[in-house]
Amino acid sequence: MSSRTSDLHGAAWRLCLLIALAAPLVCGCISMEVPKDFLVLEEGASSFKAVSPDEARIWVRKFKDPLEGDLSFWAGVLRQDFVTNRGYTLVEERTVKGPEDRDSHEFIFETMVQGAPHRYLVSVFIVEGWLWFANKIYVTEFVAEKALFEKDLEAVRKAILTVEP
Repeated sequence: MSSRTSDLHGAAWRLCLLIALAAPLVCGCISMEVPKDFLVLEEGASSFKAVSPDEARIWVRKFKDPLEGDLSFWAGVLRQDFVTNRGYTLVEERTVKGPEDRDSHEFIFETMVQGAPHRYLVSVFIVEGWLWFANKIYVTEFVAEKALFEKDLEAVRKAILTVEP
């Protein structure tokens, strides 16, 4: 093996090692500063879960969108799913500023669960891709019995602003 071939082989291994070490920094876990009564159950690369002692739940999900649908498209998809497919009642819908001052769309739905009214907050924002990376869609959900939902709503809205894409 020539010296030049050996140098190229060594450089390739160093590059692979650098990529392996840098990958967790580039592709980190979803994080969020949850309200004080919530316990974080999962911090993954594509999902985040937290729960309160009263069984209120927060989820953040991330998925790729190579077709690059805009915010109004994804808001329409969510509205259709919750109202038409699931039968939830739309209580409120608004455009807000989300994490990192990104445009975000927020819904509040209501449904009955075991005879009790529950509310469901859904918020969606997009992190635009660059070069060959697809857009990433972030959907945050908060669900709780209606009275508990109303009590925690503003704290959860503040927590959503801390989602780190």
